Amino acid sequence: IAKSLGSLTVCKRTYELYTSGKYKLLSEVVTDRDVVNACLRFADDHRYIVEPACGATLAAIYSGTISALQAKGQLPASLSSVLVIVCGGAIVTLDMLQKWKEQFSL
Repeated sequence: IAKSLGSLTVCKRTYELYTSGKYKLLSEVVTDRDVVNACLRFADDHRYIVEPACGATLAAIYSGTISALQAKGQLPASLSSVLVIVCGGAIVTLDMLQKWKEQFSL
């Protein structure tokens, strides 16, 4: 579903920060169902529609990924806030969201 991710590689500075060892990178996979659910919940919560590529990031919040990582000790239990950059929405419509909602029985 998330097909609008345009970059095949990370930018040079991001790679440098990662390889410096100062920052921890965690990679998690979310399902298309989680993505669509996150898009729908974000629309309900904020009255703003986003495309599935953004929904993939939001799914980490709405599907409990952050809490699961805390429970596994991969993120601090004391973590009280998470910054999520929300962008994109030009390629999604309410009709598309409705279709996906039905497709995933949400």
